[in-house]
Amino acid sequence: MSKTTTKITAIVCTYNRADLLGECLKALLFQTASPEDYEVLVVDNNSTDFTKNVVEEFKEQFSNLRYLFEPVQGLSQARNTGWKNAQSDWVIYVDDDAKAQRNFIERAVWLIEEHGFEVFGGVYLPWYHYGRPRWYRDQYASNKKKYTDLTPLKGDHTLAGGVMAVKRSVLENYGGYSTELGMKGDTVAYGEEVELQFRMRRDGIQTIYDPELIIYHVVAPYKLNVAWFFKSAFAGGRDRVISKKVKTDSFTLFLVALVALGMMFVNLVRYTPRLLGKNYFIENWMLDVFRKVAKRVGILYTALLDKYGEKN
Repeated sequence: MSKTTTKITAIVCTYNRADLLGECLKALLFQTASPEDYEVLVVDNNSTDFTKNVVEEFKEQFSNLRYLFEPVQGLSQARNTGWKNAQSDWVIYVDDDAKAQRNFIERAVWLIEEHGFEVFGGVYLPWYHYGRPRWYRDQYASNKKKYTDLTPLKGDHTLAGGVMAVKRSVLENYGGYSTELGMKGDTVAYGEEVELQFRMRRDGIQTIYDPELIIYHVVAPYKLNVAWFFKSAFAGGRDRVISKKVKTDSFTLFLVALVALGMMFVNLVRYTPRLLGKNYFIENWMLDVFRKVAKRVGILYTALLDKYGEKN
């Protein structure tokens, strides 16, 4: 275990995003908080671009910046490497394609010092670095919730993994993130932070949402089309099965299929008339009608493949 020298470590796990990493580091290093209060730890997850060069340039100016290379591919692997090598009692994860608000670290330190939380997270808002189609809505790229104050999340509501702080001792107790889940290189996968949060909640640990802890997350070009949303929704359903967040017995799967069909019919009736109005486009209609269905297709496909795939 690393020696504690700062109040919090901002961990940036990165893979082949050198073009955006500079913006991420600039935002994290030019904070209102004192550099003595925090460190920024970049975990390079086997990048093949000039990621290390970007970090080295910043290191010439900022002594609270460190670099680690993690050769084993996988976001969960990189996140675990991060907390194991942090020089603080707390870590806060920030996506490599995001810009933290200037008081981000100051706000996180305040939450740590003034409250007894063990896990908390914040808001990501869209950063349109690559432009914005006329049909694209802010809500498509944000986890902003209705809460206006610090709020414990319940049910299926969870913190976003790219703007989440955890006490390092808690991560140690739970063994960190499951390496069975999450992104691996260019493979889209989710669920590692959700699975961890549900394990914590079962033991009574609250996950606190703070509407004033803010990052701006880039909306990548490949996310500016409808196909991405369906791919993402399918992956979300798939990962619910992998992380055992949904039962896979025949009756449950039948209900999932029935709900998917019913949902599609209801949404067709609800949203189709909106196409006649202004500022509602065919892309919005497709997402409103079919995105949640795609998630359930991911559940059904993965569960059935798990049950019968090897037998065939």
